[in-house]
Amino acid sequence: MLEVNITAAIVSLLIIYFVNCKFILSALWNKKLFKLFALRDRLAMLAMKREIDEDSEEYETLMRLLNTALKETRHFEVMTFIRFLREFKEDKNLQKKLDEIFARIEKSGGEYKKIFYGFYWALGDILHTQTRALSGILSVILHILNLVKLLPQLKPHLQDRQDELFSLGEDFERRKKELRPAHAPI
Repeated sequence: MLEVNITAAIVSLLIIYFVNCKFILSALWNKKLFKLFALRDRLAMLAMKREIDEDSEEYETLMRLLNTALKETRHFEVMTFIRFLREFKEDKNLQKKLDEIFARIEKSGGEYKKIFYGFYWALGDILHTQTRALSGILSVILHILNLVKLLPQLKPHLQDRQDELFSLGEDFERRKKELRPAHAPI
């Protein structure tokens, strides 16, 4: 009888795991992606209504960022997304342009400001969701390596990756705080 109960418990856990991975997690992931799609569509609608100029630096930059984020996150791979974020963070011209755009948006306000805020909120949410597991895995690897005494050779490389991951997260959290809208996140 004990074997039947253990087998039933294992089969139940496998079914729950399968349903979670196949349906629940993919639905949650799609919800996050649809936020980016909705923001891109709202931006395009502003341009169609002539509320924002399609040739403006603000429109072109945000549309390029939204399209790149959608491309990089559609079939999510952690390392590809981290590369995208690193390039995004290290591109000084883009950061300077975004700061200028942010200053202009602060003055103008309106729907475009909400879209700009929503972009950072959505991307930060994706970053947080997808890197939580990676960060935990890196911490476990560091602890295991410490136990095996291989840490002196590998720790700097893994620590750099973990620090880079935390730096990207902190950068997005800083941006989100700077861009905190008066309304709830999109």
